Amino acid sequence: MLIVADAAFQAPAALAEVPVERIDDPEARIKRVGELAQGFVGLPGSLASAAALYRTWVRAGAGAGGKPVVLLNHHRAFEAMRGMATDILSHSVSHADRVVVFTDNVDDLWNKVAWALNVTA
Repeated sequence: MLIVADAAFQAPAALAEVPVERIDDPEARIKRVGELAQGFVGLPGSLASAAALYRTWVRAGAGAGGKPVVLLNHHRAFEAMRGMATDILSHSVSHADRVVVFTDNVDDLWNKVAWALNVTA
């Protein structure tokens, strides 16, 4: 496990033993996360979080990069993205249903992550 962060990041006590790689340039940080990741998990949050997740996934090669995105659609947080995936990605990204995966509950989240990593490998 590794944390990729900027110079201002302060690890909470629970993560004190996890190594931190500090990269101040946001684009370089995104590139590094994309290099390290096998896949991405999106949790409900802000629009800025969704945009950062999308930007990182695209920098990592998007669908062609073979790195899936699993989105927790709790309370329909990613419903607009689900519609976009159905309407746009399904016509332009091979096996889009394996590359961008949605789940509605936490219990199923890690099952979907494991499945997505196995089918895109």
